[in-house]
Amino acid sequence: MRRRFLAALAGDHPTLPAGEFLAALEAEDLRFQVVSGRGRLLRVEVDGDPLRAALRCGMLKALALEYFVCPNEVEVILSAAEAIGRSGLPVGKGSLAVRVRRLGGGRPGDVGLLEKALGETLSRSLDMRVDLEDPDLTFIGFIAEGMFALGLKLYERPRRLFGARTPKSRPAVHPSTMDPRTARCMVNLSRARRGRTLLDPFCGVGGILLEAASIGCRIIGCDISSRMVSGSIMNMRHYGFTPLGVVLADAARLPILEADAIATDPPYGTAASTLKRGIRRVLS
Repeated sequence: MRRRFLAALAGDHPTLPAGEFLAALEAEDLRFQVVSGRGRLLRVEVDGDPLRAALRCGMLKALALEYFVCPNEVEVILSAAEAIGRSGLPVGKGSLAVRVRRLGGGRPGDVGLLEKALGETLSRSLDMRVDLEDPDLTFIGFIAEGMFALGLKLYERPRRLFGARTPKSRPAVHPSTMDPRTARCMVNLSRARRGRTLLDPFCGVGGILLEAASIGCRIIGCDISSRMVSGSIMNMRHYGFTPLGVVLADAARLPILEADAIATDPPYGTAASTLKRGIRRVLS
């Protein structure tokens, strides 16, 4: 069944968060169509359940089942909320909470007032009590560039999702290592699938490999530096992952014959080494 969803995107980059979520949908074999994009809010129609795609994303802040979209005007918002019925809601749920997130637009002081007004309106229209501590259902509203959208929350990214895998938390570190959220984004952009093989030919100390392994990929890494190879193996072991292999090899002469996906961060800048070869030569 095709349903419409609201994807709240991180503000790290103008295009990567949306690209990552759509790539994750593809990797999970979900058919979809983009309805609209307004700032950091993406509206998507999906055949099936997009939750498994959301759970693997690094730059997705929240996912909700869409109920309505309207101008960001309090009277219009509350009128739309009054029209919501219990049809389609999970059976046997008696309490609710409302959270509002600003994704560009609106004033910070308006959020609390709008949450309270929406909670009271939905409590009446759905005949459910408001419970801010342990609600059965959480409705989440998004303010984005003059628009307001309300949905039933399916996922909201934990605050410390990547905390245990930050570069400083690893036993082997290197200043050029990509942060885990960006590394996860790169893995998803490769359309890597669970149970399939992902290759990183410039693996360094394994930042991308860690994120690929954490979503269920089989991982292979290569690096021309024995120090990087040792560091990558050390990090894999520290987090309980067993790679298919981490190999000392030149990316220009890879010993790997086949991989289902490739994600990598080629060497550049002063902290990474190309062994005195220009970056154009490395990439060619």
